[in-house]
Parts: sequence; C-alpha cells; structure tokens
Amino acid sequence: MRGDGSGFRELGRRTADDGEPAWSPDGRRLVFSGARTPAGRRDLYILDLRSGRVRRLAYKGGRSPGWSSRGRIAFVRGSRPATPGYRPGAGDIYTVLPSGRGLRRITYHRGGDPEWSPYARKLAFVRQRRYGPFRLYVVVRADGSGLRRVRTPGAGSPEQPAWAPDGRWIAYHSFDSGIWIQRLDGSRVRQVAAGAVSAESAFDALQPDWQPLPRR
Repeated sequence: MRGDGSGFRELGRRTADDGEPAWSPDGRRLVFSGARTPAGRRDLYILDLRSGRVRRLAYKGGRSPGWSSRGRIAFVRGSRPATPGYRPGAGDIYTVLPSGRGLRRITYHRGGDPEWSPYARKLAFVRQRRYGPFRLYVVVRADGSGLRRVRTPGAGSPEQPAWAPDGRWIAYHSFDSGIWIQRLDGSRVRQVAAGAVSAESAFDALQPDWQPLPRR
C-alpha cells in the first residue's frame, strides 16, 4: 500500500507461513522468510511484484532478511528454538547476493536483527551472551570486519535496530522502556516511545523503523 494507506493490495500466501518481508532497493521485489509447513524450518524467498513469481533463495535456513542499497541481502541462519539462556531465533548472520551466489558469513559468535545502514557501508546487529542481556554491535565494513560495540545508555538490552537516513543515528527497542534513539557514539540519547514492565501491568512500543529521505 501507499504511505497514506491507499492502494492496498494483497499478495497472497506463498508458503505455509510467510513473514518478515523486506524491499529490494528498486522496490520491484520482496525478500521474505517462509516455511513449507507451519512448524517447519524457515528459508528465504524472493517475490517479483510485477510477475508474481517466487524464487527460493536459501535452502539451509534463513530468517530476518534485510536488502541493502548495494544489493546484498543479510539474514540470520542457524536459528533455533529457545534454549536455556538464549531467546528463540539466535543464530549467526550471513549475507548473499539475490542470485544466491556470494554467500558470506559475518558473525561467528551469534547475532540477530541485522540492519543495513543507508549506504550499506555498515551493518548493525544484536548479540546475546548466555544468560545475559543483548548488546548492540556495528560492523564497519560489509565483509564483517571492523566490529565494534555501541554503547546504549537508553537500554540495558537493546534489540531491533533501525538506522536514520543519514546514518548518524540509530533507533532501537528496549524490553522495559520502549523505543530510543541515539548517536553511534552513545551520545544524545532520547526516548521517543515509552514502555514499561511491572508485576501489575506492561505496555510497550516495538519494531522501530525510519522513513527514508524523499527522492529529489
């Protein structure tokens, strides 16, 4: 649909459990995760919006895809059910070309929620140590090198990172305090949507996203 809610179009079911869609840079295709059975392993698929054709991209597992402006697709592989100390879906991050070639492993010590920076020069993700909170990281180069941790004063356990259009800010969700934004150096932290958890009640804001700059 359009940003104002008009032009709604149902794409139809392609697998037994479609989800996690992400746009291609030209807006003509979607990459999404799907499973052949409702409880089956998730793989990646690419849908051509003009022809309606679907092509399977990953055959050994894949979820949480993100399509960079330079054409590579980041995703999580090795996802598994919840185990003691880890949340569901923990795995490692890979990137691949839309053709299925050029598979590259980015993390070797777990990673999730991959998110490309606007110019695909960096990749943000979260990592959870066993029995510990999430930590936010950024790889400075898309080949997986230049890893550094990002301080997140607004959240003890950040997740779901989202880049600002200029690449200088990042938004994320905190389990017990909603949505925050900040600079990559940990400065200028600000809460933009509240959340709270207590023994009596809970409310939250989830899945932040940042509107791209309009085309000129």
